Amino acid sequence: MRAEISDQQWQLLRDTGVVHLISVSGLHLGMVAILVYAIARSIAALAVLRHPQFPTFGVAACGALTIAAAYALLTGFSIPTQRTLIMVAIGFWAKTRANAVLSIDSLLIAAALLLTLNPLTGLSVSFWFSFGTLALVLYLGHVRPRFAGWRAWVSNHCWLALLLAPITGFAFQSLSLTSPVANAVAIPLVTLLIVPLLLLGIALNPWFASLSDACWAMAASCWQLLVRFLALLAELVGPINLPVLPSSLVFLASLVAMLLLLSPFRAMRVFLVPSLLLMLAAPRTAPLAAGEFQLDILDVGQGLSVIISTARHTLVYDAGARFPAGGDIGAQVVVPFLKAIGRQRVDELLISHGDNDHAGGAASVFAALRVGVVTAPRGVFAQRLPNPCVAGRTWQWDGVEFQTLHPAPRQGGDKNNLSCVVRIRGTHGTALLTGDIEGEAERALLASKVDLGAEILLVRHHGSKSSSTSAFLAAVAPRYALVSAGYRNRFGHPAETVRTAYRRRGTELFSTVELGAITVRIDDTLERPHGVRERQRRYWDP
Repeated sequence: MRAEISDQQWQLLRDTGVVHLISVSGLHLGMVAILVYAIARSIAALAVLRHPQFPTFGVAACGALTIAAAYALLTGFSIPTQRTLIMVAIGFWAKTRANAVLSIDSLLIAAALLLTLNPLTGLSVSFWFSFGTLALVLYLGHVRPRFAGWRAWVSNHCWLALLLAPITGFAFQSLSLTSPVANAVAIPLVTLLIVPLLLLGIALNPWFASLSDACWAMAASCWQLLVRFLALLAELVGPINLPVLPSSLVFLASLVAMLLLLSPFRAMRVFLVPSLLLMLAAPRTAPLAAGEFQLDILDVGQGLSVIISTARHTLVYDAGARFPAGGDIGAQVVVPFLKAIGRQRVDELLISHGDNDHAGGAASVFAALRVGVVTAPRGVFAQRLPNPCVAGRTWQWDGVEFQTLHPAPRQGGDKNNLSCVVRIRGTHGTALLTGDIEGEAERALLASKVDLGAEILLVRHHGSKSSSTSAFLAAVAPRYALVSAGYRNRFGHPAETVRTAYRRRGTELFSTVELGAITVRIDDTLERPHGVRERQRRYWDP
């Protein structure tokens, strides 16, 4: 089923806040456990008629746990199913001791067990969604206004959607206004109809193929109805996209604000809550002034994607690779990064040359964001005939000058040597982007007598052994050199000879291999470039 869901449908599910249902979630596993327990308890009750001491509860509980564990294993043993399986076991244990089946204690025990078995689980969004949602359900059970019947159903969904807003905003950078209504319809439809029909179809398939097909057809029909309903909701009220990705501090502040909404102190709700929520839209870095720009060399493996930001404009230089099995760096890294820094428009998408590791993700960037100018070799885009990159083109954004230096019009050669070379000059420094050019293109640039001097040099061809000739380095005279290469790549990039060549010139070299994504801000301070792994170190980093 998941494989048949299109990219547009996935986006629809995210926009309406029901994407959590389109997986084997804890809700589905819990449903299976309860169903098996009820059936096993009914069958075991018959044995009590002949053997009054028959352990009805124990047999039913063991049967439910066994089937639930098998179901979780067959469906990938995801974090929500692990959590639910542990909590079902704790719930049965609590019942034998006359304790509450669902409590904060059982939730904390389940979290502790999961983190003990796999500490890295705490880094996944699924972990926080799974445990956070259930913790909020327990919280609501204690503090929310008491209603009955349909009012309780509506109240639960509205409050839960509101309290989950900080988590969804932090994870997906968008907030769904239709989530309460969408979930009120989708949860019972998926849990009580679509998933049971799919499971019944799987169970019947070996013996009754026609009945199995009928179950799957009914499930597909229900799914189509749900998609139409969600599309109508999304058309009426779209999601709110946050301007920037909230920081961890802002996330915690907004979560506290949501919890305070149920506080009995009116002053907190009126004054403190709006102030904390406004932090979601606060910028994370100081804005760029006229003449300043920033380079972000994204960690895209053995490929290249550079984001150049000025005060009000954005240039994307290359977009990483497309993978043979499906998906690409453009959709998985470039677009999320641009949205995270609040750039909803790309003023120019420039692809240096047609190799997959540079051009593979371009189509996804074009499809996901508003793109102004497209500059690329012929054949890279199916959506639009791009402008060719030719030497001599210049333009300015916010006091920053951009100039293409290579290739010359009608110049021939292989793809690498025809890479688009761009020089970016701001008030406080200059950067040179070189794509995958080789010695031939370097000699052509030197012969053209253009000014190559730059404080920041993007090392060509991922730091291969031939990067770069001594004459070219002398002409550029970089202060910092940046390399985009994959961790433990099979080519050994950046080569040790390259590191040595830059070291001898007194140029400091930075590589995504060691640092992850690299950022350098060309402002009045021209600070040393820094990598993500320097500023956000994990305890396992060397």
